[in-house]
Amino acid sequence: MELWERFSSRAKQSILMAHDEALRDGAIAISTEHLLLGLARLRDGVAARILLGLNLDLDIDQLRAELRPEAQADTQEDNTSAEVAFTLAAQRVLRRSYNEARQLDDFQIGTEHILIGMLLEGNTPAAELLCGRGADLEAVSAALAEQGPGIA
Repeated sequence: MELWERFSSRAKQSILMAHDEALRDGAIAISTEHLLLGLARLRDGVAARILLGLNLDLDIDQLRAELRPEAQADTQEDNTSAEVAFTLAAQRVLRRSYNEARQLDDFQIGTEHILIGMLLEGNTPAAELLCGRGADLEAVSAALAEQGPGIA
């Protein structure tokens, strides 16, 4: 089974929103910053609910402003292609999200798994922003445990 098929519909939506963010920036690749923006834009996803529950401001314009210098590091001025790859860090985040879902015996990869994968990857501007605002792995895992099982 292909990895894309394992993502829940909301997780797929968040990745498509990340793609939109990358195109908006003229980026040649979807970065972890774009993945975070995609999670933040999808307000009905488990990841966004967790972040809001941790009092993280998900104002998309503010997040864009804070993440934009990092996200624009890999840009091309004339990138209008619908084909956008993933950075190596973003690829690792998605693999980690798959591994996290498997470890939790979840068939589908949800937005919460992407969020956890992002934090497990660490050392990225997106993870640093999250941790700097109190949404570290421990806080996110505790909030997820409080929510119980669900579809992201």
